[in-house]
Amino acid sequence: MSLSCAQEIVPMLRREISPAKYDFEIHIDVGPLGPTRDMIKEVVGMVQGNGFKAKTKPDSWAQALLQINILDLI
Repeated sequence: MSLSCAQEIVPMLRREISPAKYDFEIHIDVGPLGPTRDMIKEVVGMVQGNGFKAKTKPDSWAQALLQINILDLI
C-alpha cells in the first residue's frame, strides 16, 4: 500500500517542492528480528527498484506511527 500511494503522491509533490530539498522514504514494517526478517532483501529491493529510499525496523518509525493511528480509528 505504501509503495502504490507513493507512486501516485510523490510525483505531484516533486512538481511542487524542489527534490533537492527533500528525500522521500518509504518506511516498511520488516526488520531483523521476528518473522519478517527473511523478507527484508526482497521488500527493500522492490521499494528501491521503484526509485524510493527504504527504511526498515527499527528506523521505520513512520510506519509504526501510521499503524497505531489507524488502529485507533477501528
